[in-house]
Amino acid sequence: MTARALRQALLALACTPLFAQAQQPAQPVPPDQNLPPWITRLSWFGERADFSPDGKRVVFLSKTFGDALEVELATGIIRNLTAHYPHHGYTRALYLADGNVLLSGPTAFDPADVSAARVNSSLFVLTPGSGRPAQPLGVKCSEGPAVSRRRLHIAWTNTAAQMPAVLPSGVSLMQEADLVYDAGTPKLVNTRKILDSRDVPFRLNLETQNYRPPEEKELLFSAYEYQNGEVFGIDLATGKLTNYSNAPGRYDEPEGIFPDGKFITVESDLHDQRGWHYADIYKLALDGSGKMERITHFADVPTYRASNPVVSDDGRFMAFQMARSGQAAGVGYGIFLYGIQKAAAAAKWATAAGSARWRGRNQPRQPVHHVQAELRVLRREGHVHAHRDALRARQLRRAHGGLAEQHHPPVRDATRAALQPAGQREPRILLRRRFPRVASDHRHARSFRPQHQQRLHVARRLERVTGERDHRADRLALIAAAQDRVVRQPAGLADGAAELLMRDAGLLVAAAQCVLVECAEYHDAVR
Repeated sequence: MTARALRQALLALACTPLFAQAQQPAQPVPPDQNLPPWITRLSWFGERADFSPDGKRVVFLSKTFGDALEVELATGIIRNLTAHYPHHGYTRALYLADGNVLLSGPTAFDPADVSAARVNSSLFVLTPGSGRPAQPLGVKCSEGPAVSRRRLHIAWTNTAAQMPAVLPSGVSLMQEADLVYDAGTPKLVNTRKILDSRDVPFRLNLETQNYRPPEEKELLFSAYEYQNGEVFGIDLATGKLTNYSNAPGRYDEPEGIFPDGKFITVESDLHDQRGWHYADIYKLALDGSGKMERITHFADVPTYRASNPVVSDDGRFMAFQMARSGQAAGVGYGIFLYGIQKAAAAAKWATAAGSARWRGRNQPRQPVHHVQAELRVLRREGHVHAHRDALRARQLRRAHGGLAEQHHPPVRDATRAALQPAGQREPRILLRRRFPRVASDHRHARSFRPQHQQRLHVARRLERVTGERDHRADRLALIAAAQDRVVRQPAGLADGAAELLMRDAGLLVAAAQCVLVECAEYHDAVR
């Protein structure tokens, strides 16, 4: 083999992995790497979060059959609440109304039979900072208990596997009781039955979820095995049952309830009805309408989903976890904090502007027309009259058809370059043909500037509220700079734009033209 043939063979061998890698499909970006501004990460691990009564801390589990941890929202400091004594791990950790923590976990653990440890979990009460181990309550609990946020009162579920002498196979029972302390030792009193699955005319498996605030006269629970999973409520005084989701074939599991009692977060597969492995977080109205609103979009990325949401008592935040399809229920990959008010402000902004939902920083953003949202805010604050708003909106759409909405750094840089004075000047007649209003705009810019500064101030305020970079405010700032230059150096502005037109083409030209036309249309709108 010649040296040339050897070099070609080695080159082909070296390039083969590169070609193979290039032909592989791009891997999806995990949702935790593409978060909207109203979602922040609290931890890179953990599952099953719950808010403290004052909303300043969040308790969660390090893993299934792990420790109970607590994170301070203000500082991000994480403390291990159960590391000072031996235990077999916990499957639930919930705050009580007095600030203590209700734990659920097994009293024995066999690695060869993990399911038995999960089924035979018992309830404990832990006093953080006391130095004492968690105190047992003497009752077993299937899955998660329900905790009152107003009083020391809990509800829980028992199954036939936990009480074989009392319950036949396939039967589940919900009970509730008051929690009291006798010489510092917690215990349950006034225990009563809430619902026996044999008391309903259809087959279902029960799990307690939430007392409905503010009166807590109703208990929300999961009805597994009935129509693929439904959200039910039972009146604690009359025993009346209400099916709030009522969607046969769709998986709906209630989780955290809102403090006003009008909505509850639900794990649902409404977007992809293939079961709970593909569920995401929704908000369900508790008025009997069955209205659902999607909150998270983690399930849009294959093999990912969001689960186990809880809402703070002030209604400002929701804590949830990232989960993976195919994993056991409750297994989490980090705790996240969802700003409810911040998300609502962003949704209101997006609705007013006619934009689509947040698609993430790494995904292509669709062109968005921000004029309507800006006008709505200004009209509400009384800065501009309604007829002037409508006039300006029509003029902007007619002038550039949303071209200014292509917010890219090259466009902004080219626009700034267009505002610089140029060494050569374009003939005045050609300038007037291309920008008929620019030559006379300097006469109106001085009287317009105070109103424009109000618009820019409102735009910056909206940027702070939504937490998202407001490129509309960048355009307003550029327009303000353009107006200042029109007042001070009208020839410099015109020559700068003219030089750009003479030198460049395409998108850069369009950017410069858009700024100049928008300056003129702003003046016309506020006259």
